[in-house]
Amino acid sequence: GTVSIGGVVLDPGSPVKAKYEGALHTATVLSVGSTPDLIRVAWEYDGSEAEVPVSDVVLTKGEHKQREAWLKSPRVLGIVGPERQRRACALRVMVATEACCPGLWGSSVTETLSELRDGASEMSVIYGVEANPHSGTASELEWLRGTTGVPAMRRAAAAAHCTLEYLGPLLVTVGFAQERELGKEYARWVTASQRDSSARGKLSIPDADMRDDMTIRVIPESRVPRLRSDKLWQIERDHDVLVLFDDGGGTALVEGTRRLLICGNDGSKRELAAQRLQQLLDVAPAAVGSFASTSNVVERPVMADPNRAEKSNPREVLATMQWPATINQWGMLQKVIWKGHSKLPSGWIRIWSKSNDAEYYLRLKDKVSTFKIEEIEQLNSKPAA
Repeated sequence: GTVSIGGVVLDPGSPVKAKYEGALHTATVLSVGSTPDLIRVAWEYDGSEAEVPVSDVVLTKGEHKQREAWLKSPRVLGIVGPERQRRACALRVMVATEACCPGLWGSSVTETLSELRDGASEMSVIYGVEANPHSGTASELEWLRGTTGVPAMRRAAAAAHCTLEYLGPLLVTVGFAQERELGKEYARWVTASQRDSSARGKLSIPDADMRDDMTIRVIPESRVPRLRSDKLWQIERDHDVLVLFDDGGGTALVEGTRRLLICGNDGSKRELAAQRLQQLLDVAPAAVGSFASTSNVVERPVMADPNRAEKSNPREVLATMQWPATINQWGMLQKVIWKGHSKLPSGWIRIWSKSNDAEYYLRLKDKVSTFKIEEIEQLNSKPAA
């Protein structure tokens, strides 16, 4: 159960003062006691533990005292609608009230999560909720809560098909588990890039070539100014994608080019976004200044279309490069060594065997391999060991 004093829910580890032999002493909240009217605490002076009556415990932190005052005469707000939208709306309301009353929600992770789940347990709700303290710098948090960071986070949330909001210092996410994980990852990328397309930022995504939620374009540096932030944001809003530049993630880029990442759960929406981005890149030179011919644009979608490129000879391509030493290196070179070859099922990559002088197929999640491409479907139908 949760520890509550005067209507304020306290997280384990919260400092309080509790009575011992008639005097107040500093202690730390551990948990609820053996009965609802008791709280288990650890005394600061010797570390020993004891159960004390709730009536003998007082708040010490200023934000807790202020919160107790705010909650003396609460109003009840009802939110009606599907569960996902209800949770997203409740989180937005909490963010708005937190802005007016700092610490109202951000000071208690336990109560924040309970409120968003409407008092239900994590196992009882369809769309889960989690809260994680901000792990970056204070300046990053200030940017994320500013006029540029907030819309960037909203676009990251839409691309991951979840809800992301900063509630004080807490990043709160709502959605299915895989959506929340993707949302948190997109939030880290947004923070690292800070939406700066004019300069090479800190963002680096080594596994971009191996991901199913990403489409890649490599474009000339001279054309980057055509992708203005306001244009990118409009495309993101229209197609629920996140558009970012990174440093290539370890992939060797041709000098004078940049790697653009179109991120999102829905492949068809990513493709529509990619088409609109290409239209911006292909704007007539008279409209944007003097640029090189559009024939210089290098396109490289993650899902290569075998009809758009002639099949490469893997043996010949490998003879021109240093042999890949890791699975990650093989993954990043899939589109180079096997250019124009048919797409493998999700989670599989091709590797060339020196001893057999032939390609084989590796399932990334459990390292199961086969030399016969027709066996992949059969292996996918069996549960991983």
